[in-house]
Amino acid sequence: MNIFDRIMLTLYTLAVAALSLVVFGAYIGFPPGFYAAELGALLTRWEAVLAALFFFVFSIRFLLSGIRRERTFKGAITHRGELGDVRISLGAIRNLAQRTVLDLRGVRTAKVRVQLKDKGIELMIELAVTQDSNIPALTAQVQETVHQHVEACTGVGVLAVRVLVVEMSPTASRPRVH
Repeated sequence: MNIFDRIMLTLYTLAVAALSLVVFGAYIGFPPGFYAAELGALLTRWEAVLAALFFFVFSIRFLLSGIRRERTFKGAITHRGELGDVRISLGAIRNLAQRTVLDLRGVRTAKVRVQLKDKGIELMIELAVTQDSNIPALTAQVQETVHQHVEACTGVGVLAVRVLVVEMSPTASRPRVH
């Protein structure tokens, strides 16, 4: 959230909180003589008090969430160490997995996506393989190799490696005729 949005949220929250306190104060009669009879008749209805209480609670929550800084990085994994935090971006993990897959014999191209979960990461890999590849053996090798290599290099738990073969390419490219 940028600074302008934070300021606007704070002003809105303070206004709604003040208004709900006025309604709640009118209901309990504090301060005495504060409201006119018409305002008091309207504001002392239980529906108005319930709505004011609802808005007051949520205004305070929004105010606190607008003040508090969010320290989590959605595009990175954080390791806490003795000397400070180390963050590994999901893009770096994606590149590591992609290079690992492309080093395997039988893989022509690979597209890797990384999803951050509560207890680790999940990798989704789309492959183009050569025609002479044994797909079950190759995909099992891809899963095992990527799982081990990513965990060893990053220290991040890999929950799953899903593989989808999207294309079978010829083993060698044919020479072009000019």
